[in-house]
Amino acid sequence: MRAELTALFHRIFSDREKEGEAVMRGWFHVLVGKLLSHLPTEHRTAPHAALPQVLLWLRDHITEDVSRKSLARAVGLSESTVSHLFSKALGLSLPAYVAGLRLELALSLREKEGITLTEAALRSGFGSLRSFHRAYRQKYGN
Repeated sequence: MRAELTALFHRIFSDREKEGEAVMRGWFHVLVGKLLSHLPTEHRTAPHAALPQVLLWLRDHITEDVSRKSLARAVGLSESTVSHLFSKALGLSLPAYVAGLRLELALSLREKEGITLTEAALRSGFGSLRSFHRAYRQKYGN
């Protein structure tokens, strides 16, 4: 457990410039979730305890068609619990968080693999270049 927590801690604080704010916030919540899982049951906060599982599932399925319904079904939560989890724990909606993850993946793919922006956007799970541009404008303002 100690090695896992140390790895999460280093991931949060060492790659801050490579990762976006939403991703870093997500990994921080994964760390907190891991810590909470070792507290006695009466000290846990119910929806937040599921956050690590939710974020890991999203990371593994980000290029797929992710919806609140598919996520809720995959992690065994209700759709309203998933919405509440994102709004309360991360201060974002699920679509905003997913768009942020996909945007960071697309920009990373473009840089690392030298592919076109269109190809990077489509490989990152965006349905179109238009949806990529919308997410880009919302995050960076241009």
